[in-house]
Amino acid sequence: MRHLFVVLDCSKSMEDHDLKPNRFIASLKLLETFMTEYFDQNPLSQLGLIATLNAKARKISELGCNLTKQVGLLKQLLKLECQGEPSLQNSFEMAIRGLKNTPLHSSKEILVVMGSITTCDPGSIYTTLQEMREAGIRCSFIGLAAEMKILKTIAEQTDGKYRIILHEPHFRDLLLEHVRPPVAKTTAECSLIKMGFPKHMLSAFPSLCVCHASSSQAPTTISKNGYFCPQCQSKYCDLPVDCTVCGKHM
Repeated sequence: MRHLFVVLDCSKSMEDHDLKPNRFIASLKLLETFMTEYFDQNPLSQLGLIATLNAKARKISELGCNLTKQVGLLKQLLKLECQGEPSLQNSFEMAIRGLKNTPLHSSKEILVVMGSITTCDPGSIYTTLQEMREAGIRCSFIGLAAEMKILKTIAEQTDGKYRIILHEPHFRDLLLEHVRPPVAKTTAECSLIKMGFPKHMLSAFPSLCVCHASSSQAPTTISKNGYFCPQCQSKYCDLPVDCTVCGKHM
């Protein structure tokens, strides 16, 4: 089981046109392909998105396993204007907080798509690197520009990979290399995972699904059919999902 945060550089350097139509748009298109393959080959895993620009980090999505939702949030980045410089330290600290409470048996990973050759950080990135090592987080990079010494150091010390693209097809190949799960660390804990496998069912009375209970679409999502959690009977529209009521992974 994998828990992966994808960090996307959204700085001014992503507007360069060495990839068509520019680095940012090309990265979004290839990340959509990557996410589709990731969830297809890692059905029990989760993925989250972080964007970095103006020396800050912005969480686009929490760790989740719903492909449709994650792709929808990724496409919303098309409206984002690339600005300023990226901040690797802020992005790493945000990802560390998101990976902090994941199960000990899972693989904790960060994948950074980096177009800039600078990073604007509030402190020493080596302190954050030590935190990642202590948390057992594997950090990998795909560079769209020249090689950076600090990225190479972080990748080496966290058992990650650092590769530089040559062209767009090579960019796609490097992304898809991260679809396959990495080799498990010898220190990884083994344990049983509680899972639910609900069937799509039709109930006697219409009800509101948990996934849309707090959304603006709630009045229009009342129906009789859905997936019912085998433990608490909460209803959901799509799978896979983590039950917000009892926490069971379905």
